Amino acid sequence: TRDRLRAAGFHRPALVDDSLDWNLVELRHQEFNLLFGGQLSLALLPRPDDRALVQAFDRYRDNDFAGVLELWPTQYRAPSGHIQQLVLARCYAELARPECLELIMEAEKRYPIDAAAVRAIYQWRAGKTADAAQSLERFYTLLADSPWVLPVVSETATSRTIDVAKADHDAARRLNTSLSRPFASWRFDYLRTLARFMVAEQLSPESVVEALRELEPNVPWTAEVLEARAKAYAAVEHPLAARAKNDWLWFQRHRSAE
Repeated sequence: TRDRLRAAGFHRPALVDDSLDWNLVELRHQEFNLLFGGQLSLALLPRPDDRALVQAFDRYRDNDFAGVLELWPTQYRAPSGHIQQLVLARCYAELARPECLELIMEAEKRYPIDAAAVRAIYQWRAGKTADAAQSLERFYTLLADSPWVLPVVSETATSRTIDVAKADHDAARRLNTSLSRPFASWRFDYLRTLARFMVAEQLSPESVVEALRELEPNVPWTAEVLEARAKAYAAVEHPLAARAKNDWLWFQRHRSAE
């Protein structure tokens, strides 16, 4: 469609001052599409480096972080825009490469929550569990005060939270506390409650029961949740213990029948 618009001359508005950098406008358009799930397009990007950058964005969507770095043009290795900085930093972080740290510092003032998430990812990948726990605590503290975060950059920090909780019992206790209250504007609320449940599993049946209060009565219908729920309720002799046991047995019977 955009190719047809360009061929017809309708791809850009007519401006009196034609000094606008249309390549930069189009790159910002593609960054917006990356952030919010839009279609990535090369149609209006004539320069090879710009096209390669958008192709790198496409690899990013597939979590092919090494592939992103292969495609990412040298011209944009020191990006001035914060979105490119965070995306490139996340790729370095996932590969445990310290190049991410300078990019994080440059973007942190404008996007402190996402910077904390990327820093935690890097620290976990680099084997720095205690540092990762501190960065995750900062991530959740900031989220409690502000909902302004870029999910395409920071959403997977919840997965790293589970990893850290499994590796460090004291960190699990602190992260459980961080996850026990809703974030600003209920941001990531389903992920928060599910992550809290999975962190609580590393602590005690009582912690699991407390986390389940936010999920009942419509708990996620998965083997992991239903089994842990039945065990925790049985351990503390909870009033819902019989129901939880029956739910878990029903799930197993019907899963085996498939």
